[in-house]
Amino acid sequence: MNEAILLDPQTSDDLVAEPNPSAIRRLGLVAIYYAYRVVAALVIAVPAAVVAGRVVGGFSNGDAALFEPGGMIVAEAVRLARRAVAPVLAGAGVVIVITAAVGLVPLAMLIAGLSTRGRLRASWLAARSIKAFGTLALLWGIASVAEAIVVAMLAAIATKTVDSFGWVPPRLDVARVIAIAIAAVVGLALGVVHDLARVAIVTQDLKLVAGLKLGWRALARAPMAALGGYAWRALVGFALVAFASWIAPPLAPIGSPPAGIALLVHQAAIFAALFARASWLALGVRLVDRASESDLAFLERAAKANGPPAGKEPPARDIDRTMPSPGVEPPELTK
Repeated sequence: MNEAILLDPQTSDDLVAEPNPSAIRRLGLVAIYYAYRVVAALVIAVPAAVVAGRVVGGFSNGDAALFEPGGMIVAEAVRLARRAVAPVLAGAGVVIVITAAVGLVPLAMLIAGLSTRGRLRASWLAARSIKAFGTLALLWGIASVAEAIVVAMLAAIATKTVDSFGWVPPRLDVARVIAIAIAAVVGLALGVVHDLARVAIVTQDLKLVAGLKLGWRALARAPMAALGGYAWRALVGFALVAFASWIAPPLAPIGSPPAGIALLVHQAAIFAALFARASWLALGVRLVDRASESDLAFLERAAKANGPPAGKEPPARDIDRTMPSPGVEPPELTK
């Protein structure tokens, strides 16, 4: 596919379902997602950077003083800027929530692009993402709170249970780590369902409950593929960013002329991590499609044998998900 026409609203072929979604085929959309994340990070970081700049602006090496061994300059900067810290943190919290919510639009565009084959128009991508935005925002709010509460409660219960055994270190420390790891695995499963529900909502045009149900069925149908695919890509992304954070400072110290090299290393690692996430979303599209096809096959067999199951509505899915030609309104998908 020629990504050069991605933003050309006048050029479009009929779009059909992509049988083998791949992030490499939608590098343009991955780049858009990356660009939004960069802009959002700058918006979040600028107020804190301004406060820090006022404190360390008099140093000859600028903000590099904040990274000197011992942390004395950091502690002094926090002391001098203590009056500004609270409002900066409060403002940053609000901005983080807003940018995370708005970020659902480029995320939906990426999912929509991964699930379709053919030339993409900006108008079609925008319409697709905006249509799903309300449901995605509701899902994001509910899922974020639920994941935090469930993981925190499980970790607290597990550690309290371990402490009640009366063990001593190192056995106690190992048991606590295992307990927290179990809570983290549960959080991982919830995060996977969250992402699969996002994919279902965008690609299948579902509402909140139906999207969650299909996301859960996609996980239950192939748990190892879903959990494993999510986990190794997340680990790769984390490892790349951690490696860049470790290698960049000695490669080009802050304040030195080649400091731009460090910036490029960091940003390349972040782009690679986002590409890994796009790869996971492509896998999610495949898993959701297979789960939806399995549901349809079951209902068709039941209909042939005994008629449609009582009270059972077919899952919302346009089998071919064939998109209309330019100028033709897409048909409403089955609810």
